[in-house]
Amino acid sequence: MHIGLVFFIFCLSAVISLRFAKAYKTADHLSKNLQKEVKVQTMIIEKKNEEKTNYFINMAHETKTPLILIYNYLKKYIGKRGMDSDLAVIKNNIEKLKNNMVSFLDFEKLEKGQEFYNHELIIDVSATVQNSVKLFKELARRKQINIITDIKENITARADPAAVDRIVNNLLDNGIKYTQRSVQLRVELNTGRGNLKLVIEDDGIGVSDDQLEHIFKPYHQISPSKRNIQGIGMGLNIVKKIVDDLGGKIKVQSESGKGSRFTIQLKKYEIQKGDMVSVINEESEYTGTIQEREESYDMIKREKKYTLLVVEDNPDMLAYLCDALGGEYNVYCAKDGRQALEKLETTSRVHLIISDIMMDVMDGYEFYEELKKDERNDHIPVVFLTAKNTRQEKIKALQKGVVDFICKPFDIEELKAKISSIIKINESQFEKCKHELIKHIIKVSDSGMSKETFSDEFDKKCRQYHISLREKKLCSCF
Repeated sequence: MHIGLVFFIFCLSAVISLRFAKAYKTADHLSKNLQKEVKVQTMIIEKKNEEKTNYFINMAHETKTPLILIYNYLKKYIGKRGMDSDLAVIKNNIEKLKNNMVSFLDFEKLEKGQEFYNHELIIDVSATVQNSVKLFKELARRKQINIITDIKENITARADPAAVDRIVNNLLDNGIKYTQRSVQLRVELNTGRGNLKLVIEDDGIGVSDDQLEHIFKPYHQISPSKRNIQGIGMGLNIVKKIVDDLGGKIKVQSESGKGSRFTIQLKKYEIQKGDMVSVINEESEYTGTIQEREESYDMIKREKKYTLLVVEDNPDMLAYLCDALGGEYNVYCAKDGRQALEKLETTSRVHLIISDIMMDVMDGYEFYEELKKDERNDHIPVVFLTAKNTRQEKIKALQKGVVDFICKPFDIEELKAKISSIIKINESQFEKCKHELIKHIIKVSDSGMSKETFSDEFDKKCRQYHISLREKKLCSCF
């Protein structure tokens, strides 16, 4: 009996072992096939990503060439005919596009480990920093920013002059763009223990703690809000890569709302006999993207013209729309939804609102929701003029009740035609409402209604048809 039990257990163990071995073999086969499939799919994804990247690189190259040609011919034209405010806007925006393309292409080169800086050269870092400060002083003056410098003379390092120039310019550019008016920007350069230390400190918007760890990542924006002053988020990433290539260190200290302090440490080089010091092109210029326009663009002629309210946070676009529409309409302007609501509080009848969607403080959708809550202004037609050009976005806006959705870039003549059409339709409906109101007044007046009841009915109808106080007085004459 015992022998039979042992034999049974042995056979059962053998069967289980065989099944386990078969299952293991099957699992191993599936695992290897899965690994092979994952590897194949990964290669396909990587190939597609590479194709997309190469497509964007080629597109950037193709865009960069005509931009540079346009920019150079524009400079040539300005040299012959002189600069004016319109040309200044064109020049600044072309330069912004050109710089974004250059940053994108340089980022891709650095990502692929391509060398395009010669760090065997010797550079006078002191002269480079001083030259950059000179270039940015005019931009700083326009924003009433006082640049304070403490730059020690004759500090040299082994680095490509263009690379160091790019580091300094990028940090100064950010310092000025993200700093409020009437404050200071501090630039320091000194040495110690065989190293040089460059410090650029501003009193700007600062960076929150949760953003600090991402600040040097590509495409990361310093500000989470939508700001026209920001670029495409590659500048600090390129700065970090250049500093790393030079064997240096970069550190940032920042507090939201109080400013940022960037510290760069590089190895100092002592000039030897026979050394040749390279210099950056001192004729280089930097115009930046600081806006010089005033915040108020209102064009009110107090004539018998229809009135528009334009809400747009890009100063150049706001000024352009004001100029383009100001000849035919009275135009009030606001830089965000909140300011638009404030304008409506003090503005006589507005016939049409043209609003951007992506804006800081209060965006287009938030503004539209607040507008519809106010019975004094909820009848005003709204047109969205925006860079958000997806079908879903258009449907979302139209479902909310906007009368039209126009995508940027747009044709100004088409915009004017649509404005005219919308206003004519609305005014036709308004005139019809007024005639209906007048008929109602006459009918009620003939009915012998008491003065108090008549007044209440009259006020009710005026609110229903959005009759202004002035128009209400005219109606009272009938």
